[in-house]
Amino acid sequence: MIALYVTGGILLLLFCILIIPISVELRFHDEVSALVRYGGIKVFDTSKNPEKTEKLAAAHGKKNTGDGKKAKKPKKKSFIAEIFEKKGKIEGIKFCARLIKAVLLKTVWVIKKIKFRNLFLDICVSTGDAANTAIVYGEVCAVVYPVINLIDNMTTLTVKKVNVRTDFDKLSPDIEAAVLLKTRLIYGLIALISLYFTYLKLKKESDKK
Repeated sequence: MIALYVTGGILLLLFCILIIPISVELRFHDEVSALVRYGGIKVFDTSKNPEKTEKLAAAHGKKNTGDGKKAKKPKKKSFIAEIFEKKGKIEGIKFCARLIKAVLLKTVWVIKKIKFRNLFLDICVSTGDAANTAIVYGEVCAVVYPVINLIDNMTTLTVKKVNVRTDFDKLSPDIEAAVLLKTRLIYGLIALISLYFTYLKLKKESDKK
């Protein structure tokens, strides 16, 4: 009987943990940043001040390396950052658009449980060549706007700004994006798992090309 009570208590605790609200604020402009709050409490933030981290390390007695410089561990890049680094900004945004669309269609019932807030997307298409810029602009619009419409139809989306434009004077594209996602932990985990496996599938297909 005691074992039954213990098992029931653990299951109840797990249920409570999974239904607690979670919010994720994602930003991208040259690099990806994320702020995660669980039950209203900040639990993860990629934009922490590195100087503050170094001061804390020094306070705990960590020494510098022999050449007088502080040893720094290489920062692990997110899979999104790796996509943009390997494929470039334009191909990166097209890959992400296909990824998001595939996840949306695969997990419709879960996506409806996620609230999309303050979506901001500004893409400046530029390649250094006017004719090529016009072609790339059409390709980007063809993958970005259908995904935005899909999110709008499937969720309670509040759009702050979505704009795809061209700049024939610049030599390289510029992309800035931000979104706030709100849901319960269980739905977030399901969406994250689906996102990961869909990414692996698309990456495998992309590597073959």
